[in-house]
Amino acid sequence: MDANGEAESGGEDGVRLVASISTDGSFMRRACPACGLHFKTEASPEQFSSILQPIVARATRDYGLSTSVDGEDEHEAADLRCPYCGEVIPAAEAHTAETYAYARHLIYREIVMPMIRNAFGGLGNTRSSFVSFTYHKGTLPPRPIHGPEPPDMLEANFLCCGKKAKLLPQWLGTVTCPFCGSPTVTW
Repeated sequence: MDANGEAESGGEDGVRLVASISTDGSFMRRACPACGLHFKTEASPEQFSSILQPIVARATRDYGLSTSVDGEDEHEAADLRCPYCGEVIPAAEAHTAETYAYARHLIYREIVMPMIRNAFGGLGNTRSSFVSFTYHKGTLPPRPIHGPEPPDMLEANFLCCGKKAKLLPQWLGTVTCPFCGSPTVTW
């Protein structure tokens, strides 16, 4: 994590994915696919590569690419639980739509567009009796931005496993530990 509250995933020679995390700690925003509510899980700066790896891999597959990602050998916990509805969520599917859209736009700008430029850049203006092809190099689309992450949640310390998460302050029901699944306190 850098001084601006951003976590990075990626290698020196590849694309560097920078995702904003909470300004008051190392928390990554998650979303439950079942109920749609957001929560944040705490992670160390070293864990962010493995947290972001599945979403980068999914975004590269969307473009038909096979790309290695730093942290592929590291694995985040296989499942999380939604603290609100208790639904078991594969950790790789708990990312928000905004984080996924950011990863797709970054992959497009940093990998797909340069591949297109390399493939067609040398053709320039090509004409034959059957086909006419004009290629204009143009500029890259602007680099996408992720964040800043709003301080919209309250921190919860889970005594069952000693971990922390952030939850919506307006939640009034029972809270399930997102890490071990223990039903805890009424919020």
